[in-house]
Amino acid sequence: MISFKDVFATVWSIEPQANFVKGRISTSEKDYKNPGKYLNSNWFVTFVGQAKEKALNLQIKDKVKITSGKLSNVMIGEGANKKSYLNLTIFDFEMNEPQAQSNFFANVDLFDGSGDELPF
Repeated sequence: MISFKDVFATVWSIEPQANFVKGRISTSEKDYKNPGKYLNSNWFVTFVGQAKEKALNLQIKDKVKITSGKLSNVMIGEGANKKSYLNLTIFDFEMNEPQAQSNFFANVDLFDGSGDELPF
């Protein structure tokens, strides 16, 4: 098991269950071997605890910041049918609101063409 926090992700599916919410998310990181490119990963997730109720309001393509979670290797099946897969358990997250874009011209009187004066 590996614990993590402050990871950004995109939501791709949400499936409510009795005691948790299953879903699928993607994360990305810069590809340092190929500048300007990104490496994307897709994950099966389980939202539990504080994240469970919040996850019920998520929509596809929502951006979230995972503030608490763990990665585990889950084993299923028996004998020759035994398989393992990685699962992310998310304990809490925040919506990742887009940063407010600065309005460079907010305090500038724009030239309206009504006079002979230039705006600068």
